[in-house]
Amino acid sequence: MWFFDNAVSDQGLSGQAVYMGDSATEVAVIGDVRDIRTALSALLEMPQHHYVMEPSGEWVMCFSMEGMMGFAFAPEGN
Repeated sequence: MWFFDNAVSDQGLSGQAVYMGDSATEVAVIGDVRDIRTALSALLEMPQHHYVMEPSGEWVMCFSMEGMMGFAFAPEGN
């Protein structure tokens, strides 16, 4: 969870976020960034790639099954 916590802290992320998986789940979870953090431990146990993003796509985090993690802002103008 250190990656998520650091990204939230370092980038000043707050407000609504969306969690999505790419195969094992068929739902998205929408809530405050802090609420997503509470559920993330259980969600990351599912064997799939995991994505947390700002609803309009301003930023996205990825947690891959291979253990890679990434964070990015959308390019300006998009």
